Amino acid sequence: MGKVVTMGEALIVLDPEQSGPLGQVDTFRRRLGGAEVNVAVGLARLGSNVEWFGRLGDDPFGQWIFRYLRGEGIDVNNVQFDPQKPTGLYVKERRMPEQINSYYYRSLSAASFLSPQLIRDGIFKDAIWLHLTGITPALSDSCRDATFEIAQRAQRKGIKITFDPNLRLKLWSAKEAKDTITELASLATIVLPGLDEGIALWGEDFGWDKSWPEDLAAEKLGRLLLSFGPEMVVVKLGERGVLLVEGEQSTFLPAFSVSHPVDTVGAGDGFAAGLLYGLMESKNIKEAIQIGQAVASCVVSSPGDLEGLPTLRELELFLGRREGVER
Repeated sequence: MGKVVTMGEALIVLDPEQSGPLGQVDTFRRRLGGAEVNVAVGLARLGSNVEWFGRLGDDPFGQWIFRYLRGEGIDVNNVQFDPQKPTGLYVKERRMPEQINSYYYRSLSAASFLSPQLIRDGIFKDAIWLHLTGITPALSDSCRDATFEIAQRAQRKGIKITFDPNLRLKLWSAKEAKDTITELASLATIVLPGLDEGIALWGEDFGWDKSWPEDLAAEKLGRLLLSFGPEMVVVKLGERGVLLVEGEQSTFLPAFSVSHPVDTVGAGDGFAAGLLYGLMESKNIKEAIQIGQAVASCVVSSPGDLEGLPTLRELELFLGRREGVER
């Protein structure tokens, strides 16, 4: 059975139990976060074979993360523990559903010491897809090198790559981000940018003007990214949907309506998980996108980055493919 591999940092999340300024909140709930971890959990809950690779501190938080991921059915056999460096942390600040601020404490974390030399050949065994984001290479120079190492080795082995830019300007400069993310996009099979981050990275390159309608900007962004080398680009347009750009065609695919979003953090990771699940199940790209949109809708309907990731049965109920029975 083929598998999806993803690599990145797993973080402890402190999620406030009350809304308001962080300095006025007294109680928090421990959760798990990290873009690549969210994708791995999403795939595992849908029944896909998935491996997450990364480094954790050999501390209580790192051990908890390891047990959590293993309990979700994720292959963590190649995960490495660092006895000297801590597991990363981030704290959320909930002002309102559409305004959730994040404060990261990941400098010198165990994950930031990932390096090319630590990527073992066994990681690629049975791999069909590799999922990467633009967060991991932003953590340190060695993480950047490790990201390129795993991407280039995967490409040589014929493993397809999905790449989500996941722009985080708190972690590096705009120039560093653009140069690295552009190069990684050129190695990918499918690139998954959000429109806003795409404009921030490449708006000058495709002549973006703020007077443009959203669909025109998405089309221009998709065409530019296609010129870098990927087979297709899926531009995310938030609650509206996505624009699929491939070959000479562009197709708008509307999102599912969510009447009361609770937490939008992790929606893009849920989308990537659903998309990859669909591709692993031999769905065509439009069908896979629909699954990704359904998973993203489930994610934003629950608090936390990954608590709303659905099981396959829950996904089928959402899509209307199975009737729920209450007793």
